[in-house]
Amino acid sequence: MRAALVLIAVLSASEARAEDWANAFEIGASSDADTVVITVRPTRDGHYVNADYPTKLTLASTGTTLSKTTLRRDDARFVDAGLPGKAKRATFSVGAKGDGTITVTYKLTVCTSKACSPPLKGTFTHRHRGPRAPRPPPAVRAPVVEVQVGLRAERCGHRRWPGAPRVAP
Repeated sequence: MRAALVLIAVLSASEARAEDWANAFEIGASSDADTVVITVRPTRDGHYVNADYPTKLTLASTGTTLSKTTLRRDDARFVDAGLPGKAKRATFSVGAKGDGTITVTYKLTVCTSKACSPPLKGTFTHRHRGPRAPRPPPAVRAPVVEVQVGLRAERCGHRRWPGAPRVAP
């Protein structure tokens, strides 16, 4: 009985740690006309992106042509955290042309100053929109001119002639 309780406590603690690691970072993408930038950053103080781990991002796209479909640690730009092998943020850039959806599958680790997470894996999608044609200038609209034909006749009680615009008194 006692061994079962210890086992349950160990399993609960490891599940809580795994959940903590999964919530310890954010990964997302942004894009402009011809580039997609994927950023990994910790969400908590004291957490870092592991710059020594062989991080891997695999990109699959529909409707968008990518310059690379696999990004690795060597493709990342790390923002130094002042600790060996740890970074405040990792940024990956890839060229992209056309409109479409990009699916990113990642494998990375996050660390504290004392320990690192097991490999964290996941997938997310990003909608990329290629360059847009410049908008045409707004159409020049003719100024609105009020026609006053027949105004005097209406106010005087005379009948309007056929085709004359009706003017409110």
